[in-house]
Amino acid sequence: NVTAPVTAKAVYKYDHEHTSNPADPDSVWELDESKTTQKATCTEDGMKYYVCKHCGEQTKEVVIPARDHKYGEYTVTLAPTCTTDGSKVCYCENAETEDYAKCDHSETMVIPKLGHAYGEWKTIVAPTCTEKGKAERVCANDPGHKEYMDVPALGHHDSDGDYICDDCSEAFGHCSKCICHKNNIFSKILRYICTLMTKIFHKPIKCCSDMDWYNGNISSIS
Repeated sequence: NVTAPVTAKAVYKYDHEHTSNPADPDSVWELDESKTTQKATCTEDGMKYYVCKHCGEQTKEVVIPARDHKYGEYTVTLAPTCTTDGSKVCYCENAETEDYAKCDHSETMVIPKLGHAYGEWKTIVAPTCTEKGKAERVCANDPGHKEYMDVPALGHHDSDGDYICDDCSEAFGHCSKCICHKNNIFSKILRYICTLMTKIFHKPIKCCSDMDWYNGNISSIS
């Protein structure tokens, strides 16, 4: 008996394995060179296209999932001041890979304004008995920002009752050119009388025709 020759038929073990993962080493899939891979970004999915490397007909699409941003340190782009906000920015550091596009996304954050931080008041013009002085305070955040206020006049002080200010030696509460300005017993009596009259009539007494009256802190004179 003559046995008829057997015709060999190619049989692929992958015929029923098209569900395998393309990432597996023994996968039936290879990248489809006829299609361009859509790289994923940090915010959008991408897509890879595969074709069966045995039959060349079966295709497969694999989603490349978006990856999260990877931000670096913030860099100050605009320093805040006492009255205006500043800003700082950071950039995504995700680099380009086979499946992912380089990310150039940035995130900006507002830096709140500092506000003033004033120090202690310091006298820059000393007050006198009759003239106001001036004080200032400086902002620690910006020395160019200053505030000013008046320092009240000190007023005359007369501890010995001679109608001469202890601090500035100025005559006050009486005429500086008449006899009551002198430092003797008669002048003191006249000044005493002028003081009483001032308290009674609630206004300074003009004790000579010169009218050069020093209207000081008469109420403090005893």
